[in-house]
Parts: sequence; C-alpha cells; structure tokens
Amino acid sequence: MIKTASKLFAVVDVETTGGRPVDTKITEIGIVISDGKHILHEYKALINPTRKIDWYVTKLTGITDEMVASEPTFGELADEINSLIKDKIFVAHNVDFDYGLIKREFLEIGRPLDSKRLCTVKSAKKAFHGLSSYSLTNITEYLDIPLVNAHRALDDARATAHLLHKILEKAEFDFLYDEIKEQNHIVELPSHWRIHGDKKVEHKAGLIYFHNQENEIIHIDISKNYQKKVYDILAGANQKDFFYKRILDNTFFLTLDEMDDLFKAEMKMLNDIQQLRPRFNKPFKAQNATFSIYVKQDEKGLNFLSISRTKSIESDTKSPIIFSSSFRSAEKLKDKFNHSPEIANLQVLKKQIYVDDELLQDIHIKQYNETFLNKLYKDFCCPIKNGYYVFTIYGDHEVEAIEVENYYLKAWGKGKIENNQVVNFMNEFEFDTNQKITRKFLSILGKTSYKLISAESEN
Repeated sequence: MIKTASKLFAVVDVETTGGRPVDTKITEIGIVISDGKHILHEYKALINPTRKIDWYVTKLTGITDEMVASEPTFGELADEINSLIKDKIFVAHNVDFDYGLIKREFLEIGRPLDSKRLCTVKSAKKAFHGLSSYSLTNITEYLDIPLVNAHRALDDARATAHLLHKILEKAEFDFLYDEIKEQNHIVELPSHWRIHGDKKVEHKAGLIYFHNQENEIIHIDISKNYQKKVYDILAGANQKDFFYKRILDNTFFLTLDEMDDLFKAEMKMLNDIQQLRPRFNKPFKAQNATFSIYVKQDEKGLNFLSISRTKSIESDTKSPIIFSSSFRSAEKLKDKFNHSPEIANLQVLKKQIYVDDELLQDIHIKQYNETFLNKLYKDFCCPIKNGYYVFTIYGDHEVEAIEVENYYLKAWGKGKIENNQVVNFMNEFEFDTNQKITRKFLSILGKTSYKLISAESEN
C-alpha cells in the first residue's frame, strides 16, 4: 500500500492543439505540487507544439499560434517537467487523457514515463455521490472551489488540486491507495474452479484463460479488474445468461496472466484467440490470399487500386498487399475505399491536376498520393513497410514494441533504441498472418501512446 504521508502529488493539466487524440500536441502545461492538504509549488509553461492550433481550441483556451511560436518545445522543457512529476503520484481530472499525452511526448524524445496515477473524476464519484456531472467546472462550483480561467492549464490544475484536498479530507487519507477498500465485488469461486499458480482473483489487470476439465483453453478474456470480471460472469450465470452459464459449467481452471499494459494484453488476447481458437471465442476467418489489391499509378503518376491474382502480382511491388478470397470481395473492398469521403473528395483535385501548369501539377500529385496512401494505411495496414511501433521505453533505452514487416504486424517483443532505431529485438509472441489482426490493431491504436520508427533502410 502507498502511504500518502510520505508521498507528494503532482496535479497536472494540459491544453492541446486539438484534432485527433493520436495527433494532438501539448500547447500549455500546468503542474501543482501538493502534499494532499496544501499546495507547495506551482509551475506553468506555454509549449511550442510545432503544428497549428485548431481554431475552436483557440476560441476555447485563448491560446494562439502566435503565443506559442517562440516558446520552447516539449523536448526542451522535458528535464524541468520530469523533475516536477518524478516520484510523485500523477493526478489529473480524467487522468488517462493528460497522462497519455505527456507519456507520448516523452516517448517522442526517447524517454520513459511510469508514474502511479490518480483520477479525480473517479475519486470524486466515490466521495461526492449523486452529482449530475463530474466535469471540473461543475464539481468546483458544487464544492465552492475557485476556477477563474477554465481551460487554462495552471488554473485547471490548481482547481483540481483543491478538489483532491477535499476528496482526501472527506474520505480518509489512505482510502485511494488501499486496494482492499477499492474492491466493490466480493467473489466466491464455484467449488469446481481452481486457479493455476499461487494467485488470487484480485483487483488486478490482465488476461484470464478459462480451461476445461482436460485443461484445454475454452475462453480468453481481458479485464482491468479480475475481481469484477469474474463477478460479472458468475452474476450473469446466476441470472440465466446462456453464454456465462456455459462458461461457468465448462470451466475447471483459471490462468491469470497479469499485465499492467491493457493495450498489450488486448493485442495478446486477439492473437491467442486467433491461434488457439478457444471454444467460446470467435476468431477471425482464415486468410485466403487468392486475389490481391495493391497500389499502381496512372500516366500522370496518380495512385489507384488494382486487383490481381496473387500468384501473378509483381514480386517487386512496393505497395501494401491486401489479400482477398475472391475477385468479388476484392471489388467490394476497392469500391468501399474509392467511395469513402477522403478518396471521393480527391476527384476535384484530380480534375485540377489535368489543367495545372507543371509546377502545380507536381505539388498536387504529391498531395493526391499522400492523401490516398494515408487513407489506405488507416483502413488496412501500417504506414511503414518495415519498422516498429514503440509503446514503452525503460531506463536504459530498452523498449517494448510491435515489429512491422511488409506493412503488417509481425511480433510483439523487446529491444533497445540506438540512434532512433530498434536493435536486438527479441520476440515475445508472434502475430498470426491474418491481416484482420492489423486492422483491429489500427482501430484500437488510439487507446495508447506510441512512437513510430521506420527501418533504417527506408529512411
């Protein structure tokens, strides 16, 4: 248990450029150091995000491109920021957002960040029941906490620090850090269930493997809280839920594979389901590679999708290859892609290219092809042919990453970063060759922070 008497809190708020969560950058940071009762130190800084701020964010925060243009980048402030949050409990109102952004900024400069975190939204719901909204504006008004300039980092961080003080004052000082007090679900395992290894069903995160009497894996699940997951299954079975009842009756052993990184756990679950094919999970269909969709260029050099039998495709194509079981299904994928808003809108640019002078043609062709490929990568594959998605960086430049080969996922493993390249990569588990694994990966990639590194040969 973490004793708050010997711990300090770093209460953090950030403002951003806006846009998609995976692309947004920090424009301002506010940090308030607290001992749980008093504010000890305050810090604020504007940050040059090296990209434009969306207009609606400027309207909300008052932060303009001109205000941040001459300010330091996050990398230039990293030592200062790290010294403030290091060895402290990282607190924020919706902590996953602020912590995720700061962790990604550290990842971009090749540095680790691993702090214990506390979300004042979740804690306030325990301490102050029944509010219609737990937004910072609403709860500070309810508790009479001053919030003068909402949506400015230091003002929001200061208000969050005062909220933290009121939560701890109301709820006993150690309640947030006592796992036993946090447990809301009491689980009594069925008499025929056993757990492999010296483990208990506790408030821990990771994968759960359900085995039958012959010890075969019949179901795989993931949870932030083993205790809640098992409770829900047993409660569902008692309420005559057919699926949960079958799991209850057919399970005799559990294996608990603890993982703090739920994104990694989810990827391992998807891969294990595909390879082990448990009875109560639905795997992706087997990959049939009879036909291939890939990128070609017309006489102007504009990208378009072409379909070919896989065995006759050009062996030296530099395009991602999208496999399909039949010409008809390949046509459907191609038509869906071409009729997407992003590609349909390119037709205006395409018409313009045919009347442009030579200089403008080159610019617009590049713009056309970049938009085309970005959509292709977003829908089907990774934006690099060979390389790595780096998710975690440890002290001595050690990393956890996914290896990409020929635009698709190959393996999760560990290695080292040297000169912005991943070296000495060792597989922890390999992904099934089914490309739907990669597509699923792309759909959940926004849940985590990452650094994308292309192989040296492509740079």
